Amino acid sequence: MKRVRWQRLPYILTGVLVLLAVAAIGIFLALDNTAQTTAPTPTPTGLGGSVIPQPTATPTAPQLGIETTPLITGPLPESATAVGELVAGFPTSIISLPTGAEVVSSAIATEGDRMQATVVATSTASQDEVHRYFERVLTPLGLRGAETPAAPGTTATTWSSGTDSIVVATTADEDVTRFSVFALFTAGKS
Repeated sequence: MKRVRWQRLPYILTGVLVLLAVAAIGIFLALDNTAQTTAPTPTPTGLGGSVIPQPTATPTAPQLGIETTPLITGPLPESATAVGELVAGFPTSIISLPTGAEVVSSAIATEGDRMQATVVATSTASQDEVHRYFERVLTPLGLRGAETPAAPGTTATTWSSGTDSIVVATTADEDVTRFSVFALFTAGKS
């Protein structure tokens, strides 16, 4: 019996050593990773003691020196929802709907100088025709469109300028195109 135990000993020791090595590597990576993700502390620049702000992942329009005009101005309407029609206060001067579109639901939500507007509707126009319609409506407002990843069968485009953005998503459903518009606005001073 003792002979069998001694024969297993190299395997047991090897297993223990592997576990210790994996644990040591894990601890090393955890400590090393923490050191890499710690944000640097701002330091004086030598120009009058000002502090360099922390960079953001994506520069904003003001950080890039791009002047944009807000698409809406205050005061903003109260938050509300509607079924079968556009809610009172919906920004139709920015988001108009294709001729013949039928509204399923709409909503606006406001807080401070921010407004979210949504509409879900159907149209007999094709998905491409609906997207071209919004391209014709939104491009003159200074918004730039970019294809946006979406679920299979859905086509989406995000239109943006400064702090304002509008996402248009379409899905073909038998003889109609279902589309939704989701917009975020920051109101300018009125």
